[in-house]
Amino acid sequence: MNKLILFSIILILIFSPLLANASLVPCGRHSDSDPDDGIDETCPCNICHFWLLADRIINFIIWNLSIPVAVLALVIGGIILLTSGGNENRVTLGKEILWKAALGIFIVFVAWLLIDGLIKTIAKDEWSNAWNNFECKGYHFDDCTWDQ
Repeated sequence: MNKLILFSIILILIFSPLLANASLVPCGRHSDSDPDDGIDETCPCNICHFWLLADRIINFIIWNLSIPVAVLALVIGGIILLTSGGNENRVTLGKEILWKAALGIFIVFVAWLLIDGLIKTIAKDEWSNAWNNFECKGYHFDDCTWDQ
């Protein structure tokens, strides 16, 4: 239990700068935090901003959380396997960690495909590409206008 708490604290310390700079909701602000990103954050929020929020949350979870944790698990599993010295329990533990990390990556990417299909089904009139390449048809994030 103490190892789990220590591991959680270390993860929070590692990923807290990423959380602070996530800038998940790019609308309804008093000033634009990054004028060069092509999104005017002073615009009032609308449905396109909701889809952009969902896109940013999912990309953050996949690329900034799950992939680094999976790589860390693969490294730990490999180190345990390499340093087992023939101890059958350590070999089994190392293989189990490697297998679960690979399975976790597989589950994340299958979930990505399912979410892609769901979002394309729900927002088929507003969507032009895969959901991770967000583009809301007819809305211009740089100047808060819709096509006429």
